[in-house]
Amino acid sequence: MSGRAGAKGKRPSFAALRQAYPTTNAVSRVQLFQELGIESLIGDIKYENTCGIRMSYALTKAGAALTRGGLRINKGPFQGSRIEPSMRKLAEHLAELWGPPQKFDSNAKATQELTLQQGVVAFFFGEFLPLVGAQGHIDLLLPRWPGFEECVGSCNFGRDNKVWFWPLP
Repeated sequence: MSGRAGAKGKRPSFAALRQAYPTTNAVSRVQLFQELGIESLIGDIKYENTCGIRMSYALTKAGAALTRGGLRINKGPFQGSRIEPSMRKLAEHLAELWGPPQKFDSNAKATQELTLQQGVVAFFFGEFLPLVGAQGHIDLLLPRWPGFEECVGSCNFGRDNKVWFWPLP
């Protein structure tokens, strides 16, 4: 499969994106914001959830920089590059850049169809979790068998969650 399979724009390789991804175990939220030069947002509750920021940064480091986003990297080798903190807006932007994702309305269908696949996965939460401020989650899906789903951060397959997926070579 090429980096452009089924897509409008060039997708990074899974290996490059995974290597570039700043996991929460390796890079704390404070460290991430300092590295990006957005220290002013450290105490801002609107930026507690960092999955969109982490994925945006990883995409940039892997050579697939965003063309729009609500924030910019303010220091380092990627200064000026865009970051999208909203996972929902980031997923919509990836659909514009890479073409439409595979979409799943049920957990069972998603886990069955995504067996041994690797790529970017977006989970859109049902009606209850948005009440606590989370729209969903965006992450890297590792190739695993059904029932053993694993993401670099966390997988959020759930009964009421919609799932979007873009495979990566």
